[in-house]
Amino acid sequence: MSFSIIILAAREGTRMNSKIPKVFHKVGNIPMIFHVLNTSKLLKPKTISIVISNELIKYKNVIKKNCKNIKFAIQSKQLGTADAVRCALNEKPSTNSDISLILYGDTPLISHISLKKCLERFKKRNSDLCVLSMTPPNTNHSYGRLITKKDRLEKIIEKSESKNNQNLCFACQGTGEVKVIKNIAQVGPYHLGKEIKEKCTFCKVENKIIHNRQNTERTLH
Repeated sequence: MSFSIIILAAREGTRMNSKIPKVFHKVGNIPMIFHVLNTSKLLKPKTISIVISNELIKYKNVIKKNCKNIKFAIQSKQLGTADAVRCALNEKPSTNSDISLILYGDTPLISHISLKKCLERFKKRNSDLCVLSMTPPNTNHSYGRLITKKDRLEKIIEKSESKNNQNLCFACQGTGEVKVIKNIAQVGPYHLGKEIKEKCTFCKVENKIIHNRQNTERTLH
């Protein structure tokens, strides 16, 4: 199976509040981008390309020390994921293969074993697109949701796109919306916070959210 890897690393990472580019922040004393490159090399792809911004051009030699045969593509304007992939595919010589595996430069903890399984399943099912997802331990997060039907991806919804600013149910992959069914103003004898119970309109799974002065906790029931 011939495939190429495209690593997206052009985002500025303004939330990091640092002059260091986001992908060069260290995890385990190694820049995140090097984790992704090392994982990519273990998969032995036809080519490895990395999409960078104009600000990251000065880091090209540093990246090449980790991966000598890497190809670079420049995304001058931040126009989204699809545009970044287009920048890589339009590079000459072409990086096109039978399959393109898209990775993010700021996601360093995905193992090559997980990616290999994803590629194998993609080939076995003869799919047009395969998305590797994960299930977080709780629903108190800002991740988007992959909406699936019979194990097929229907659409991707960002949390900010959920209707009426309500949460999408993670238990049923966002098929239903989470509605507040009970709002208890006080929790415990010391009135430190409040408890809200929510229920999915589709799978009927309930969440219990406890707000207090220290944090917010959401659990599935």
